[in-house]
Amino acid sequence: TSTNANANGNTIEAASTSPSSPSRRFTTTETRYTMVLGPYWSTLFCFTLPLITTLSTITATNAIFIPANLKSSEPSGCWIIATWTTSTLLLYLSLLYTSLVDPGILPRYKERPRSLPLPLPSNSESNSTSMSNSNSISNSGNWRWNDQAQSYIPPDAVYEPDCKVVIEGYHHTCVYTGTAIGKNNIWSFWVFVVLGFACLFMDVVLLSIMM
Repeated sequence: TSTNANANGNTIEAASTSPSSPSRRFTTTETRYTMVLGPYWSTLFCFTLPLITTLSTITATNAIFIPANLKSSEPSGCWIIATWTTSTLLLYLSLLYTSLVDPGILPRYKERPRSLPLPLPSNSESNSTSMSNSNSISNSGNWRWNDQAQSYIPPDAVYEPDCKVVIEGYHHTCVYTGTAIGKNNIWSFWVFVVLGFACLFMDVVLLSIMM
């Protein structure tokens, strides 16, 4: 029995008999990350957030929260305030969620997980265990060894060299959100992109009307 600590702070315990034994098992204890910062956090805090805040502040003070809208009894003024405020708040929330949530970091497996094919038995045991190995292979998936990660990784995972972790469902690394986009934050990323263009369009239209 051996215990290894991986680069993500997870403890991996592997218990095995001889290489020919079909009873080999593999267990892993994963650390659940509540908040992470990607490698480009400085771009997030020094460019993306200040840019959104500056443009939103200019729009709010010159086109949204102005006496003409605040004192107006027309429904259009209320709708403008409600729509712009809601969209801007959701833009901030989607950006922060995308940037700070665990994108799908996987522990590093030094040995094959149980769902992978077991080593072929010796000749004396080949007949008795051929069925169990074939079932294991059919349910294993296409996990592969990655030299950069020094780990077995599933088909939809990628070792991201900037983040220096294995990310499940990896899509790309976004400099403006400061982190990698993977399984856990892909949808919030697309919400951020859509709201970003929508808010930019509203800001430009509202400011152009007031000018």
